[in-house]
Amino acid sequence: MFWRHPFPGCGTWEHTLELNLRTRRHGGVIVVSCEGRIVYRDETAVLSRVVRQALQHSSEVVLDLKRVRSIDGAGLGELVLLHLWATTQEKALKLVGGSRWVLQLLELTHLSSVLSSYASLEEATGPCPEPVTSLRFGNATFDAADA
Repeated sequence: MFWRHPFPGCGTWEHTLELNLRTRRHGGVIVVSCEGRIVYRDETAVLSRVVRQALQHSSEVVLDLKRVRSIDGAGLGELVLLHLWATTQEKALKLVGGSRWVLQLLELTHLSSVLSSYASLEEATGPCPEPVTSLRFGNATFDAADA
């Protein structure tokens, strides 16, 4: 995904978004699968927008972090902000399947005591009682067949 930001007199600046998000329903829960980097600026902004939209449609959202390569301080801060936002809305944000590096980072920063983290999707949500369906958020449509 490309973001283009024109600057007056400087042509065009391109930024490749280094975070891919796929959203699907697992029972009554919305799962946001993250692939790439959760880092300062565009990546955290997109993650925040997608998770907040998902929380408007479900009382529980699970972030699948299995394919996250890195998280910086802004990414950690955004996870905390999303957790706090969900809590104030009486909703839940859960993390699933972070790599060893991501889990160590959560431990080192003591965020593992704040953020709910689970080893698997089934552990976080229980068995799926209904078939997975397609979802539409903003301009993106996510199909269960891609899961």
